Amino acid sequence: MNRRALTSFIAALMLLPFFLLTGVQTASTPAYASTPPLVVTLAGPDIVANGSTNTYYINITGGPTTSASYNYSYTATIHSANVTGSSVSPSTGKSSSGSFPVNITSTTDAGIMTVAVNATFSSPGVTVNKSVSFLIKVVHPVVIRVPIYNSGPSGIRNVPVSLFVDGSFVATQVVSIPAHSSVNVTFDWVSYSYTPGAHTVTVVIDSNSTLLFSNGARQTSFTIYIPGNTFVEIDDLLITGIIIAAFFFVLIYFRKPKPRK
Repeated sequence: MNRRALTSFIAALMLLPFFLLTGVQTASTPAYASTPPLVVTLAGPDIVANGSTNTYYINITGGPTTSASYNYSYTATIHSANVTGSSVSPSTGKSSSGSFPVNITSTTDAGIMTVAVNATFSSPGVTVNKSVSFLIKVVHPVVIRVPIYNSGPSGIRNVPVSLFVDGSFVATQVVSIPAHSSVNVTFDWVSYSYTPGAHTVTVVIDSNSTLLFSNGARQTSFTIYIPGNTFVEIDDLLITGIIIAAFFFVLIYFRKPKPRK
């Protein structure tokens, strides 16, 4: 082996520990770039009646779940122009499943309510956080009440009663009625946009029950009317436009240059 080759061989041997050490350090560093991201969802109605309480599920998945020990946790808060009456219960939680049932009470005012969820994945040596916001529309509902009768000698429990509007399913209530009694079943019909005019409401009692409506049947239908406000809105817009036009007319008139004498 000549001197040049020997020198190159010795230099390679001297650099070998450096390369080996660098490789160990890289392998022992957590690969955060490849960590599966957290996915946070809120399952439940996206439109609700003002002041109502509804059940939702906060679901958190993802993160480096190959660890032998890990858990998910969350903190939830409500934001709105007016948060009066609103709440999330429970507002915090921790579990290994990542599924959390919560009761969300909407604001007393109609509008958009934001549910902010801060989710965390935790395992030994690794913590992953994610913040997600969900929008829920809060509206003033159309309240529908229907009396149901139990003329039998025994009380009846947990009977499903369903509401349909214009043939579309809206909601189901579960009712219990003592013997020889009646109750008013109340439904909140919520919609992104109530169409003015007549709507057909149908309420159906479970066919296996002996409960009846006042007509002696397990189904009743009637018509409700939603008033329209299109003309009111147009009138308001026209009046506003007239006022603005009059203002500019007066402003231009008094700013006209006076004629020279």
